[in-house]
Amino acid sequence: MITIDEEPVVELDYKALHPNIAKHIYGGSNTYISHEEVSNDLKMPRDKVKIEHLSFFNKKHFLMKQSPLYEYYKMREPIMLANIIRQKHQIDYKITSRMLFKKEVEIMTEVIRKLNVLNIYVLYVYDALYCKKSNESKVIEVMNETIKNLGINTHVG
Repeated sequence: MITIDEEPVVELDYKALHPNIAKHIYGGSNTYISHEEVSNDLKMPRDKVKIEHLSFFNKKHFLMKQSPLYEYYKMREPIMLANIIRQKHQIDYKITSRMLFKKEVEIMTEVIRKLNVLNIYVLYVYDALYCKKSNESKVIEVMNETIKNLGINTHVG
């Protein structure tokens, strides 16, 4: 078991962070997207949807079209998808992942800055924060407040 100051550590992360960041950056609707929603719409297991989301935005356009997520976004988020594809053709197919990662780092940096002011120190691994169990509720509060203030529709879950 991992501990900080002999206290158990908990992992906290945002639900479907990259799809929701993509909607924010690329002009998608202002609604929250979840792996569960996509799973239900596509009749795919949630775990497969989650794994597919990890690579979908980093694919070349022709490979995106081969993904089951492509039809979902084509029907539900056509403006976002068109903007992503346009940018991939104009710049580079990896630009989408770079933009998503840049925004993720901005979000997490702001969360960590706010937590440090409160003398709460966390570990940042990929898109998750690890903190002492005793700080869990405050870290969740700061994470949710920060993401809301940045206009991205997701939450810690």
